[in-house]
Parts: sequence; C-alpha cells; structure tokens
Amino acid sequence: MKAPDYFYDGQMLPFNGRSFDGVINTQVLEHAPNARSMLLEMNRVIKLGGVGNFISVAMLWQEHEEPYDFARFTSFVLLSC
Repeated sequence: MKAPDYFYDGQMLPFNGRSFDGVINTQVLEHAPNARSMLLEMNRVIKLGGVGNFISVAMLWQEHEEPYDFARFTSFVLLSC
C-alpha cells in the first residue's frame, strides 16, 4: 500500500501560497468544523489569475460520517464566504 503524498491537518494546506491553478473540493466542506477557514486556505494556494475553486457540497444528502457532518450549504452561503 502506498503512503499518502501529503497530510492536511485541517488548518493549513501543506503547500506554499499561490502554488496551484485551481483547487477541487468535493463533498468535504460539510465535514469541516470551520468551512470559512477551509475556503480561505483553498484561496491562499491558488495562483493569481488561476482558474479558482471547484466545490461541490451535500445539500439534500442524508447525514453521514457522524459526528463529523456539520452543515448543509446553499449557493447563498457559499457565495458569501
């Protein structure tokens, strides 16, 4: 079994700022205790002029991974972050 290339501590992505053209985050944000901090960290590692973030979140999905399923997000919440 191959070991992970990187570990994320839930606070800071283990990469220098402005390292990537974009970030993909699928079905993770609802499990972050502080979603705003995660979004800010994703923005930190995107290059100036980069593509940006691709984010998908559960909204109508049943609760899962208890007790680490913290929120459901609408477009209004995501756009305000």
